[in-house]
Amino acid sequence: MVDTLESTIRRAKVWDLYALRKVIVESVRATNVGDYPAEDIEHVIRTYSPLRALLMFAYYEMFVALVGKRVVGTATLDNAAIHAVFVAPDLQNKGIGRRLIRELECRARARGTKSLKIESSITAERFYTKLGFVALGDHYRSRSKVRMIMMQRDLQESA
Repeated sequence: MVDTLESTIRRAKVWDLYALRKVIVESVRATNVGDYPAEDIEHVIRTYSPLRALLMFAYYEMFVALVGKRVVGTATLDNAAIHAVFVAPDLQNKGIGRRLIRELECRARARGTKSLKIESSITAERFYTKLGFVALGDHYRSRSKVRMIMMQRDLQESA
């Protein structure tokens, strides 16, 4: 049974960037350790550098989940693709990730997007499957050779 924690989802503000990067780093290091070697984990962390976070903020729709005033999760929408869904390790399995995904789906539906894709980690594949995403196949990031799973969700299905 998944606990549901009261959280607020809102658009990220530039002053959230430090806190959301902290969530990303902590989440990747704590959650993916069972599925990826240390060098792959550190490569992923480097790809979410402060500069990349700032660029994502400028070009994509970034959201944060808050518990009180604490940033505890983040998710990013780029047209029909979801990027960077992370939840603080101490608050995973509390419904925060699900709420972030549902917010992105609502935004995409409002724009007329028919389906969403995500490049899932091995670790998160089961989470996305529970939310209605279907695996399309493995994808390897070109530079790092990190194995990911390309997934898609039809937004015309009921939420």
